[in-house]
Amino acid sequence: MYVEILKKRRNAVGRNFCDAIKFPINLRGGTDRTMEFDKMQTFEREAEILKVLGHPVRLKIVAGLMSNSCNVKKIWECLGLPQATVSQHLALLKNKQIIQGRRDGVEVFYQVVCPEARKIVGALFEQISCQ
Repeated sequence: MYVEILKKRRNAVGRNFCDAIKFPINLRGGTDRTMEFDKMQTFEREAEILKVLGHPVRLKIVAGLMSNSCNVKKIWECLGLPQATVSQHLALLKNKQIIQGRRDGVEVFYQVVCPEARKIVGALFEQISCQ
């Protein structure tokens, strides 16, 4: 429905509203460029990743796992949360294919395997550290 509304809406030049949208992007080193609006791109996977990372505990888990893999016990000890709570968050991150577990004996070590999540979290913390 939203796409239909955009198709009907025209700007002053007579082109589709979507055709006129450009997103400014500031790259490292201060260079600017624009990204054309892609009508075919659904952004469903990106939106799903952002939803999952939108919870502070899951964001902390992913940020912590970016530098090294870790087992459940160490994660819940570092976060100071109950093991059941951490396990639920890990299960969601695994289900959305953001992290992956590797069994080593009786322990499972988790690591971030989603490149988009790595980029998002990396960019977020880079931006925070620059302020």
